[in-house]
Amino acid sequence: MEFREPNVALDMSLPRFGPQAAQARDKDAAGLIHDLNNALTVVMTSSVLLASQVPPQSPLFPDVSDIFKQARVAADLVQKLSQELRRAGRQASL
Repeated sequence: MEFREPNVALDMSLPRFGPQAAQARDKDAAGLIHDLNNALTVVMTSSVLLASQVPPQSPLFPDVSDIFKQARVAADLVQKLSQELRRAGRQASL
């Protein structure tokens, strides 16, 4: 299995203030949200597959279940962040 580093480099040459800066920050945040969603999808899918291979009476089963539950919590937080980013973008355009 090959692991790839997410593309989370931020462009520090962009303006720091004004509408262009806000657009640049929104673009960076959207890229981070996308990468987080990709990573969480792998964790959640892998934990479901692992849970299907681990018997419920196994001492590992609660840990596998916790991995999925915590990934779901993280995914919900990322979704809230994404919604807030969209809401803030709509308010800025008014």
